[in-house]
Amino acid sequence: MAFALSILPILLILVLMAGFNLSAEKAGLIGYLACVLIGVIFFGVTVPILSYGHLRGLWFAIDVLLIIWSAYLFYLVIDEAGIVQILERRLPEIAPSQGMQAFALGWIFASFLQGVGGFGVPVAVIAPILITLGFSPLQAVLIPSVGHGWGVTFGSLGSSFRALLAISGHPIFPLNVITAVMLACSCVLSGWICLLLVNGWRELRRSFGWVTSTGLVMGLFLILGVWWGVWNLGTFLGALAGLLWFLFWVRYFYNHQRIDRNTLRELGAAFAGFGVLIVVIFAVNFVPLLKTLLEQVKFTLMLPPLETGQNRLNLAPHLIKAGKAGEIAIFSHPGVVLFYAIVLIVFWYAYQGRLERDSIGRVGRKLLRGLIPTTIGVWAMVTMSSLMEMSGMTDAIAQGLSVWFAKFYPLAALLIGAVGAFMTGSNTNSNVLFAILQMQTARILGYPTALILAAQTAAASIGSTLAPAKIIVGTSTTGLRGKEGDILRRLFPIVLFQILFLGLIVYGMLGLERMLP
Repeated sequence: MAFALSILPILLILVLMAGFNLSAEKAGLIGYLACVLIGVIFFGVTVPILSYGHLRGLWFAIDVLLIIWSAYLFYLVIDEAGIVQILERRLPEIAPSQGMQAFALGWIFASFLQGVGGFGVPVAVIAPILITLGFSPLQAVLIPSVGHGWGVTFGSLGSSFRALLAISGHPIFPLNVITAVMLACSCVLSGWICLLLVNGWRELRRSFGWVTSTGLVMGLFLILGVWWGVWNLGTFLGALAGLLWFLFWVRYFYNHQRIDRNTLRELGAAFAGFGVLIVVIFAVNFVPLLKTLLEQVKFTLMLPPLETGQNRLNLAPHLIKAGKAGEIAIFSHPGVVLFYAIVLIVFWYAYQGRLERDSIGRVGRKLLRGLIPTTIGVWAMVTMSSLMEMSGMTDAIAQGLSVWFAKFYPLAALLIGAVGAFMTGSNTNSNVLFAILQMQTARILGYPTALILAAQTAAASIGSTLAPAKIIVGTSTTGLRGKEGDILRRLFPIVLFQILFLGLIVYGMLGLERMLP
């Protein structure tokens, strides 16, 4: 009963968005209200838990919204500067087919952005560019969503994997290598799916060789980066290797001709903005003096000890320990770092004459008009997730899955990781929520803890692309607001297939481990 009631708000959101095509903000608000009612009536949620749950939800919503607003502002600035039009005009000269464009932008470059930034930026930036190249808005969101999912765990400078290590206390080896192998295999699959989304099996058959070879190169460099100990750069190294291999392939096996100088000059100007973004992100994270300076100011949310009261399910009180619920180093936050890059890009494009005096006003009006519904949707989803965790509903879902799938726990571990990422919109948060549960259950059932924890974070990496909060990011820059249900309906079977594919890898590794002496 506890499991069924706990999962009801999630199912409600899925049905409303995918079945009734309700917008994310409306479905999120309804799911949030259902969560509050179920929590109060059945789980003994008290007024203090409601109060702190909403405060914690607002805290995490701000954490997400800083990124969404900055990502959308980044797109509006490069669009106002005419950079999107340059990409629309010049990219077809290098990648003339839509398959190659999806491959280069929606998979390789989206993964590259995930490696250095992430947090929804790849979809928000890449999707509108794909639309200008002739892709449908739905394709434009689906392709980078699928394309970057494999890189989430070791992307964003390894923040998700760092959280897994911190919460579980597990030795880094062999957990790091097992996770990298799983995601390297998922990388190849992501490339295949991106081509299928363009023009079905015909596109995949025509481009199977070079998409597979690029996926293998990306996956290999991911594994090597993790093996060498720079796992926080794993996705970046893999995507960079894939980008270089793509350019090599186009030059020597596809076009057999040199790229026109004007094309190179305009593309260089176009990608200068992305270059500034990458330099700023690296400076903030890897220049010790700058990193220390920016991390001086931190805002921390502290929770007192809380517990649920009497409830109709006769459940034991759910205890919430006193302590830090969240911390934001505001000046080194990814959304704020992206804003630093935007300021520099604005000065650069203004110096080049690409931005006029009234450009900032136009950009500001578009930003406010475009993101108010998005903000409401994100707040509702994140607050619902916070209340579910603090009421014990999240634990009930995880325990229900682990009990029902006791004989097939590796598959359950994947589902738990994916569900956690769907609920919270974050691989990191899923790892924080479920790492201890996964490790303890693995020990009880006799499974290797490294394998189960790797399954947790790999599935959360893929599953995070399905999270409504991330889908909202994609619709915010593509004119698809209110169509989140269409995206969810199309994306759900793809993500489920990717999770089942991971299941085959997990069981293959489990069989190999049992064969070894």
